[in-house]
Amino acid sequence: MILRTLTPERRSVAFQMGRFAIAGVAITLASAASYWALAELGGVDPMLSLIAVFIVFSIISYLAHGWFSFRGHGGRDRQHVRAARFLIVNLLGFGLNETFIWLLVKHLGGPTWWPTVPMVLVTPLVTFSLLRRGRLIQVPPPEKALRYLDEYGSESRGRRGVIGDPDQVRDGVEEVAQAYGAGEVIAVTITYDHEARRRSYELLAEAFGLGGGAAERPAGDRVAAPAQVAGPDDS
Repeated sequence: MILRTLTPERRSVAFQMGRFAIAGVAITLASAASYWALAELGGVDPMLSLIAVFIVFSIISYLAHGWFSFRGHGGRDRQHVRAARFLIVNLLGFGLNETFIWLLVKHLGGPTWWPTVPMVLVTPLVTFSLLRRGRLIQVPPPEKALRYLDEYGSESRGRRGVIGDPDQVRDGVEEVAQAYGAGEVIAVTITYDHEARRRSYELLAEAFGLGGGAAERPAGDRVAAPAQVAGPDDS
């Protein structure tokens, strides 16, 4: 099966797209039909018709996508953050649909059903892409991360990391900084356990002489520092 060949992240996106398609198709078709009915059968101005439809279906869409399409995604976001993001994206989709109406009906003089085509085929793709961006995800526990490494290896879409004991990481970070000609390096350790992440930063600081002295550390301590280097040409 094709899904089994995908990485967990891409598999998650595929399932989200599937759920989004199911809910989105139903909601989009219903909202487009409601817009057309108000504009064509109800005699309401097309742009005003879309405003009424937008208000009603925004509520329906928020509940449906939050419960079904994006369940388990962005769980660390606070409720008001998710709601604000959804509202902003929906307003952008609304603006896009109003543009379709103005262009196809008001400007070109076409029938009121013309805008329903891009409403159904274009706007959902834009809103899906925007809704998925910027969402926080849970850092996976070690056992899940190890399973991922066993299955897919340590290389992931060209990202570069420096992993080893403190001295190895110091040398690796200095090598990356030299390669980029950077005078400043920002180290980010993505670790499931907070204390382990804190200890990683302490070890890295000690290795660079920033920890207030060379403290004793247990043998075998390791520190991970995904290399995020600010180069002189970076803005």
